Amino acid sequence: MKIRKYLCFILLVLLISVSAMMFSSCKTETPFKVGVLLLGVEDDSGYSYEHVRGIRMAQAEANLSNDDVIIIENVPDTDDVAVKNHIDSLINNGCNFIIGTSYGFMTAMKQAALQYPEIIFTHATGSMDTFGEGEPGNLNHYFGRIYQAWYLAGIVAGLSVSEQENIGYISSFGNDNGEASSAINAFALGVQTVNLNSQIYVKVLDSWYNPTKETLFAEELINTHNCQLIVYDTDTANPSIVARDAGKKSIGYNSDMSKLREDGDNSVLTSVLWNWGAYYTKAFKIARSCFDANMKFVSIEPWRKLGNVYGDYTENLYELAELSPSCPPDVAERLALVRDKFMSVPRNWDVFTDFELHFELRSGKYELKTIERPLVDGNDTVILTIDDDDLRKGMNFWVRGIIELDRDEPEN
Repeated sequence: MKIRKYLCFILLVLLISVSAMMFSSCKTETPFKVGVLLLGVEDDSGYSYEHVRGIRMAQAEANLSNDDVIIIENVPDTDDVAVKNHIDSLINNGCNFIIGTSYGFMTAMKQAALQYPEIIFTHATGSMDTFGEGEPGNLNHYFGRIYQAWYLAGIVAGLSVSEQENIGYISSFGNDNGEASSAINAFALGVQTVNLNSQIYVKVLDSWYNPTKETLFAEELINTHNCQLIVYDTDTANPSIVARDAGKKSIGYNSDMSKLREDGDNSVLTSVLWNWGAYYTKAFKIARSCFDANMKFVSIEPWRKLGNVYGDYTENLYELAELSPSCPPDVAERLALVRDKFMSVPRNWDVFTDFELHFELRSGKYELKTIERPLVDGNDTVILTIDDDDLRKGMNFWVRGIIELDRDEPEN
């Protein structure tokens, strides 16, 4: 009897051990969850669409499910309380990593980063110091020197219109905003590399996203100011649609607007493209490394090491879309020469310097020359220096050749 009881006891222990092992093997790690705040909607064909496309690339690389990535659309970037409430909601739903895709989310995201030190935050196009003494340290900003691509777009534009034709530009904000001012100033300098006389008329939207006014401003530039080419750094495809329907040309932004082309239509010359996946893939990995297998916060140091990101051409953050067949045949050759300048490590030339580029045709091939010249604004005032703070926070001037129009909405 004792032997039988002993054997039963051993069998029971074995059954408990096996059951425990089976239960343990069925347990899964706590998922890494990502929350995303969009200013617009995922399928806007422009800015938000490209951010989500990059996030999906990073999601696939990190082997996350759709349940692990929560996207909130139409978050108003003028209402800090609403932004903060959405962040709270994402964290309450288990998100460990919060992405804010609009400049206007910056203040609320910093507030949240201070409140939630064990959550990682990343914010597009921001300019606040978040790594100094007394700052949260779990919030960074990411952007790129997109003005380099805008310079290339300016070359395309300058070669695609005559010196008597006007160019219309819809700018999200004025020259006190770093992204907007560096984009349009670089674009204008690119135009002037190949076309000295075309005027660039600017309508300032005072918003990143306003589909109705984007349409109205494009119509005004065409109908009132006789612009033959429409360019924009706003969030939707509407200006390209207006240009196409009016028989004019356009250069798109954020996403490849050639998808708007109808049969036989080559009105979209090219688009300035973001490849946000190049950043998000890296950011997902680094943010995840701040937590252990059960998503318990371990250390902020990997995120501090990443710091604020201001990528350049070598990092594949941005590019021009394929050129339209309606572009002059020598455009691609000239662009390749300038790309080589941007790709040099370290950069031996950049847009806002005391040297301008010139193309010289020799024996049927173009050569690139740099000529010393001062950078001047529209009042012929010499700009002595341009540093990264100017590029990120605002240049506070338009270069020569830019004409800013009244900001009021045109009458119907």
